[in-house]
Amino acid sequence: AIEGGAGMHGSVHVCIGGGWTGGHMGDYWSPDDPIFFLHHTFIDYIWAVWQDCYDYDGVLPGSITTDMFEPLTDLTTALAFTPLTGATHQVQDLLDLQNYGISYEKGPFWSNAGVDTHPACQGNINPAWFVNGNRRRLQNQISNQ
Repeated sequence: AIEGGAGMHGSVHVCIGGGWTGGHMGDYWSPDDPIFFLHHTFIDYIWAVWQDCYDYDGVLPGSITTDMFEPLTDLTTALAFTPLTGATHQVQDLLDLQNYGISYEKGPFWSNAGVDTHPACQGNINPAWFVNGNRRRLQNQISNQ
């Protein structure tokens, strides 16, 4: 599991630069640690692979959580991106990669994890979400000319 207990999300916060090491990865200041962004980029990638393989890409979300946020947070809660832009976005708008132009490059993890041969993923890969590395480099070269 990604979350909860010994999940890969929380474990990294505690075991790499958190808790007993004196780093910030285990507390509310974890975004002050550069490893935070590397870690969360990978968690987002794993989440996107799962969403895509199990056909959740583009599905409208419909859940509520009280686990971490008070008062009750639902998917229509507005998140403010200040002081960076001042823009606000609803939580539900940030769950689909297509809403904000993100795509991931298939790479060594993709190959080593056997994503293409996993029964849930065969034929379900969204080409707007996951691109081959050569295609991405070619697109960048064309756009930079």
